[in-house]
Formats: sequence, C-alpha cells, structure tokens
Amino acid sequence: MVSVIELCFILFALFLVQRLFFTRRTPGPLPPGPKGLPLIGNALDVPTKEEWKTYASWGKRWGDLVYLNVFGTPLLVVNSLKVAKELLEKKGSIYSDRMVLAMGGQMVGWDDALGMSQYGEQAHRYRRLLHQVMGTRANVEQWYPLVTTETVRMLQNILKEPMGALEHIRAAVGSTILMITYGYEIKGKDDEFLKIVSQAMDDFARVAVPGQFLVDFIPALKYVPEWVPGAGWQKVGRRMARDYQKFASMGYELVKQQLKLGTALPSFTSVHLSSEEPLTAQRDHDIKLTAVALYGGGSDTTVAALNTFVLAMTMYPEKQKLAQAEIDSVIGNSRLPEFSDKQSLPYVTALCNEVLRWNPVAPLNIPHAARAEDFHRGYYIPARTGVITNLWAMLHDPEQYKDPMSFKPERFIPTDGSAPELDPHEIAFGLGRRICPGILLADASLFLSVATILATFDISKAVENGVEVEPDVEWSSGISYPTPLKYSIKPRNERAASLIAQSDSSRSGKL
Repeated sequence: MVSVIELCFILFALFLVQRLFFTRRTPGPLPPGPKGLPLIGNALDVPTKEEWKTYASWGKRWGDLVYLNVFGTPLLVVNSLKVAKELLEKKGSIYSDRMVLAMGGQMVGWDDALGMSQYGEQAHRYRRLLHQVMGTRANVEQWYPLVTTETVRMLQNILKEPMGALEHIRAAVGSTILMITYGYEIKGKDDEFLKIVSQAMDDFARVAVPGQFLVDFIPALKYVPEWVPGAGWQKVGRRMARDYQKFASMGYELVKQQLKLGTALPSFTSVHLSSEEPLTAQRDHDIKLTAVALYGGGSDTTVAALNTFVLAMTMYPEKQKLAQAEIDSVIGNSRLPEFSDKQSLPYVTALCNEVLRWNPVAPLNIPHAARAEDFHRGYYIPARTGVITNLWAMLHDPEQYKDPMSFKPERFIPTDGSAPELDPHEIAFGLGRRICPGILLADASLFLSVATILATFDISKAVENGVEVEPDVEWSSGISYPTPLKYSIKPRNERAASLIAQSDSSRSGKL
C-alpha cells in the first residue's frame, strides 16, 4: 500500500513533469502582472476576500490586462469595460467558454448547469428554454402577480418581525423563484426545501471563485484520498455534491408527480414538461438542469442586491428621503407601488440602478476561458486561460462614474442638462454571449421590493446601548453580501403599517 508521503510525492512529481516538459515557450509576450515564484507562480498573490479590490489595484499598476500563473494555470484579469467588450463581444467565439473549476464544476457537478457549462449546443438549449418563459418583457409580466404576492408577504413579515427583515427578504425572494421554477410554495422561512436550495447556492458562491480551493489550480489533487492529511476539502466537496443533487432533483421530481396527479401549478418546469414536444432523455435532462440555473441566477443575486440596498439606506438617509418623497408625490399613501408605476418613479428606478452599480452582486462574474490561443493588444493569451472580468472595477471606473465610491442615484437622472452616466445594466449582468438570461425578471423584482419597502418603512442605522452603530462591513466572495449588516427598520407611520396589514397576500393559484 502506498504511504501518504509516497502518494503526495508521486502527485507532485507528475505535476512537475507536466509543467517542465509540456509547457512550451510562448510565441509572444504575456500581459504584465505580479512576478511569481518558481513552481507555484502567483499562488501566494491570489486574494481570497474582496478579490475585486485587489485586482482593481493591480489594474492601476499593470493596466487593463493583468496576467497570473497559479501552479501552471494561466489567469487573465480584465479591469476595463473597453477591453472586456473587445474580448467577450468582438471575440466571443474564443472567450465564451467557462474556466474549468475542478471543485465546483467537476466534483460538485455545477459544470452540467448553465452557469459553468462550456459554450456550445447544450448551453444554447438551456438558454432557449429560459427565453421561452422570461426572455421578453411580455413573458416576464406573466410572473408579476406572483412577485407582487410574495412582496406583500415580505412586507407583512417584516412588520411582524422587523429584526428578522433580512431573513424575510431572503425567504420572499426564494419563495418567488421556487414558485416560478417549480410551482413550489414554501412553508415559512424555515422551509426544508428552501434550506436545501439556499445551502446549494451558498456553496455555489464559494466554488465559483478561483482561489477558494487549491484543486482548481492543481486538478490532479481531486484524486487524493479523503483520509490524506490536508485533503479535508474532499469531504466538503462530497457534501456539496449531495446537496446539489438534492436541489436539482427534489423540485423537479415533485413537479413530475404533481403533473401525474393534475395538481401542478404553472411554473417553468410544469410548462416545459407538459408541452407537446416529446420528452426525450435529452430534453428531460435539459429542463431539469435549466431549472437549476433559473433558481440559481434569480435567488441569491436578488437577495444580495436587497442587502446592499438596506446598507445604502443606513449610510445615505438623504437618498432614502428623496425616494420616499417621490413615492408619496406620485402614488400617495393609499396603496403600494406596483410594476406599472416604474416609469413614473425615475428616482426610485435610479436608486435601484445605483444599487447594482455601487456593489454588483457578482463582482467578478463566473470566470470565462479562452477556447483557443489568442493575441490581443500585442499580448499572447494561451488557450484555456481563465478570464476574470472585474465588473466591480468597471462599475467604479472614474472615467465612467464621477465619485464612484459614493452612492448617488442622481448620476442616472442629471438635472443640469448633462448626459446620464453609463447604465450599469450594460455591465452588472455580465457581458458577451454569457450575459445573465434572467435580467428582466431580476430587474423587475428588485424594483418592486425597493419601491414597496421605501413606501412603507424607514431604514436607519442600528442602535446599541443608545448609540448609533456606524456600518463596518466586509463583502463576501462569489455572490457579494455586506457582512455583518446591522440596521433598524420601522414602519414610516401608522398609515403605512395599516396599509401593509390590509394588503392582499393571498394566492389564487393562477397567473
């Protein structure tokens, strides 16, 4: 039996052989970047928290293209919108693949879902399925009654339990997406299925970021047995894989059963499973995995944006007051804001846009990969280079946004005759052929949640021992949340509390 030391030596020797004998000289200069060490390259340079800020600082030093090599795995960080468009849009045939991540993709299984799948026919089939139910504004509008119902329930739950507001926000968003995806109605914030899918999405946020697990840079490590000292991530990977499979199968099989019984509610899954198109093995697989992408793309991202909104309101109370004044002027206090009010609420809409810009929910997106070697701006980019698009840096570019670190909705509705600053939708949902397909639904959900909360509640800094607590947060990797987020939320007045309590949160079962 091979000892632990011998096994590690063999794997390391194989790794060295691969790097020393199968790595050829590049036919051109590589982009600039931090100088690496022998064998490990830039392994010690890769940040593990708030990575986008480190990458942005590197961009100021080395330029729009920053090159890294981690244990032989090439990485390219793109910090500017112009270069990102050159690569992902003009050269989309080369840069639309995803970086192969051994942990999240191969070990957990996310590489079979849309987010981490390679660009090709399978990804096209997934996107076509999504487009049929939410690819146009008319398609998205069919879900408005459902989103409205869950939003009202969220307000009522916050009114009853204000200190649990963030949990109620997460439950409401999760319930909305589970209903759209599977027609599944959660049984409160402690619903078991909601816990399963929430855990799977928390895991995805971890595994979608290069650098969180060493195996992403040394794929041979995935063959190291779990009992080897230091291989505890194997156990983590197995647990993540189990939770991912539960998530992917539980709701899907439930819809199949309900269709047989004639009790299925309208949803993405039931619509496709009950269509006239034959349910081949491939189509069955595609519907199941596209449902995973639908929930994954529309749940935690919206929750993260609403967490950012809450933080911004504690830090910029004057912006909250301006938005509330607009709502009071346009809508009054006898009803809640509705989707149809959006065009009449330009400041609230601008505030939502600023939420997306100020802290993008996926600051680094999911890494792309170069399908083939390429030369760009005089630099050589090897095939299979992981391409990290720093959306945060692009959305904080002072050439695009004045005073980018400040929260200023006014930048999108200037009153001095100047042009509005760049719409963050051009960046925040990704670029090129892998842009988020759920952008219309996400945008609508964010607007209604923000508008109704502002209409009925005041958000302020938390108070501890009679003293206001100044926000001091860090931002999580992957899907970016502010933590710890301390706040106070109260009804604006008795009329607002009464309006929430009297609003209809019943569901008819029809859309």
